[in-house]
Amino acid sequence: KVINTFLAKKFVFLKCTRQSASRRLIKLKKAGLVKIQSVSSEDDIQKVYSLTPKGFSIIGQLMNPIPDHRELGSASIVHDLELVSIGEKIQQSPMIEEYLTENVLKSSSQFTNSRPFKAFCDLHSDAYAILNVAGKKYSVAIEYEASTKSLERLECKLTTYHLEDEIHAIFYICKDAVIEKAITTIEEKICQQFSIKVYTILLNDFMGNDDFAIFKTFNGQNENGQII
Repeated sequence: KVINTFLAKKFVFLKCTRQSASRRLIKLKKAGLVKIQSVSSEDDIQKVYSLTPKGFSIIGQLMNPIPDHRELGSASIVHDLELVSIGEKIQQSPMIEEYLTENVLKSSSQFTNSRPFKAFCDLHSDAYAILNVAGKKYSVAIEYEASTKSLERLECKLTTYHLEDEIHAIFYICKDAVIEKAITTIEEKICQQFSIKVYTILLNDFMGNDDFAIFKTFNGQNENGQII
């Protein structure tokens, strides 16, 4: 949905300097393909870029399937920028065979109306991934929680996840320990009736480890890290 100059250089203009990437983004704006807005982050104010309807139309022609739905812009820009980096790290794992963002999933009825993708779309998962563990494949929901939600809202979402047989696990990346504690507390309560399905990790632990990341259940069991 959104990208900043740093991410544009990293993923789009690979051989450019950051200054050159910025100039190219400005050219795209002048051509009516992207729009620019300023947002406040924890440290400063930064410019972010998103596709215009014209830009989306051009990109869409290169996609397979061609999207029949478009969602331009972002309801939570800082969250979505951090998700780009999270997604990049997840896809580096040799155990991840497929990774689709929420925006991609919801861009085409081929996903929104078919199994197993419909369940992920209905639950607004941040991403869908196929995890291969010793030859056995699992459909995993990726969730990044950057802000505190009400316990009632969390319990409703986690319960619905547990009721979806086509979603085998949920990996929660949490901005801080308070958020992680809320999720694990709800999961422990739900697991009085269901099998364990939720694994969590703090964002700093996830992004700070170059080799692997260890997701844990509410009772401390590890889903060992060769994952990320």
